[in-house]
Amino acid sequence: MQVGEIAEVLRVAHILEGSVRSSGDQIRITVKLIAADSGYHLWSDSLDGTLDNIFEVQNQIARKIVAALKVELLGDIPAVATTTAEGYALFLQARHFFRRRTVQSVERAEELLLEAISIDSGYAPAWTLLSVVYVDQASKAIRPIAEGHELARAAVKQALAINPMSGEAMAGLAWIAMIYDWDFAEADRLLQKALVLEPQNSAIVNAAATVANIFGRIDEAIGLYHKSIALNPISSTGYNNLAFSFYLARRFEEAAAAYAKALELSPGYWGGHYYLSMVYLADGKPQAALSEIDKETLRAFQLTGLAHIQLSLGNKLESDRALAELIEDHSDGFAYQIAASFAYRRDISTAFEWLERAYASRDGGMTRMRADPPLDNLHNDPRWEPLLDKVGLPR
Repeated sequence: MQVGEIAEVLRVAHILEGSVRSSGDQIRITVKLIAADSGYHLWSDSLDGTLDNIFEVQNQIARKIVAALKVELLGDIPAVATTTAEGYALFLQARHFFRRRTVQSVERAEELLLEAISIDSGYAPAWTLLSVVYVDQASKAIRPIAEGHELARAAVKQALAINPMSGEAMAGLAWIAMIYDWDFAEADRLLQKALVLEPQNSAIVNAAATVANIFGRIDEAIGLYHKSIALNPISSTGYNNLAFSFYLARRFEEAAAAYAKALELSPGYWGGHYYLSMVYLADGKPQAALSEIDKETLRAFQLTGLAHIQLSLGNKLESDRALAELIEDHSDGFAYQIAASFAYRRDISTAFEWLERAYASRDGGMTRMRADPPLDNLHNDPRWEPLLDKVGLPR
């Protein structure tokens, strides 16, 4: 891929190209700053150093790039959080594996982060990412919901103890307050503070969009997710969340396109094929939904999809089998999805029984129940609005 093509994908005006050569502990980093539109080299330089001072070399490069671009900053260039060369390599590997978002890759990310922290327990970004890993595991029932979120809370509080001004760690704590504690006021307070600290951080903007979704401000959420993607256009999470907002808004073609983009960026993204199949089903395309659900990598999501899709195709026996397996093997972490399956088949009382179980287990799915299409059949029941009140959602 040419420099201009890379810049177009990333939506940037300049590309920093570099190479690293090493001999023992000595390193030489050669960097070139290239104007994307013309390919002209605005600046190039080589910097020598050792692995022990790699972060100082990084700061030197940043200062020279700023000078080359003639950017005026308010104050000094922000300091880079530092760790050992070995710990940083483990952190980068963990981030790579986490972004692939499969069961195996997220488990590998956890292992790498714990190894990095054992080398340097004072590196805040590793604690912050570990918190995100634990939340993701809890949301997919890879860990029990309570265990995953409490591990996440402890990890992100450790990050904030190291760096109280980390907007990303603050957003991580806000996410737990929002998805697990259901303390939406506290989540909003923390996110507003995080946005002041790091207004261009795509993860923080993404979290703010999720708050808007929860409160039914879906157009606002869509706008914020677009901003998050503009800040990080190679984030599968950004496209996945944008797709879900389109799904809630019943804008199914746009939802399908966004899910397809998320899966293009992370082909094994757990839940991606399930949600895309739900979009197809809601859009009146059950055969396309059936084809899509076969690709889902997480069995519990696959069973949830099959329970819906087979019922819509008139195959109640197959639907019953999928739902029975879902209840037998995954009821602890997927009570909300089970409730949605009963709501879809218009077994209203059983749906509310499972929603109460989801409420008791602090299932994060409860935060999106207000607009989730499979629950539409429950809206006229007298138990609906009191349940919204219990969770703290607007009517």
